[in-house]
Amino acid sequence: AQETPCARRIVTALARRAFRQPPTATDVDTLMAFYREGREEPGTFETGVQHALARILVAPKFVFRTEEEPAGVAKGKTYAEAGQYKEAVVEYKTALQADPRRGDILLKLGDADVKLGDLRAAIGDYRRAADVLPTSAEAHVKAGSLLLLARQFEEAKGLADKALQIDPKNVDAMILMANSMAGLKDIDGAVAEYQEALALNPAADAASANLGAIQLFRGEKDTAEATFTKAVASAPKSVNARMALANFYWATGRQKEAEESLKAAVALGPANLAS
Repeated sequence: AQETPCARRIVTALARRAFRQPPTATDVDTLMAFYREGREEPGTFETGVQHALARILVAPKFVFRTEEEPAGVAKGKTYAEAGQYKEAVVEYKTALQADPRRGDILLKLGDADVKLGDLRAAIGDYRRAADVLPTSAEAHVKAGSLLLLARQFEEAKGLADKALQIDPKNVDAMILMANSMAGLKDIDGAVAEYQEALALNPAADAASANLGAIQLFRGEKDTAEATFTKAVASAPKSVNARMALANFYWATGRQKEAEESLKAAVALGPANLAS
């Protein structure tokens, strides 16, 4: 008498894993019919479960399985696009209750937490995303970038290294590696990483800004100026590149040129701030 409830639990769990979503009551009833067919004399409990499993493996939801969005994802995206990040967080958490291992939703949740300034929560979101998406360079870079802000340089470097193993030409991962090395006082290693990133993408303003700052700190004024001006030439619409050049001019006593670069940055507008 206790076999049937046990079989139902087992069949439900198997179906959930195979379908990658909770099975409906109709799904489970169908599978239990196959269980009973396999259990009938001279069958056993095990043959009944095997019979149900065989049905799962030919079910359309397994053979033609699609990634259905859990409830909450669409609403969360709508809220996030409207700048309502608290509401987006609630919806994404609801979606994760249905499938806690959806790395794409964890990334969205992390992004929303970043917008809210809850970096502790965002680090947790991104770390979990990296765990369930071991081949996602993006997840590792996002987790590492926040750990860098928390001055956890060794861990950030480790995540950068994993991201580069996944995608050796990932410029964001190279910049994260360089920033982590700089935090660990490996300045030569950081410079090499920044230069490699810029060789792949000369418009990577984060790399040029940090590389130029290191060169200026070392007293390599001409080399630093060349780095900053090349960054502006490579990404003329980048506010960040023009701001870095303005800071260089200001630091070297060239106020007029600094003001001109600042005016050029302001003229580009906030739309190009992350360029």
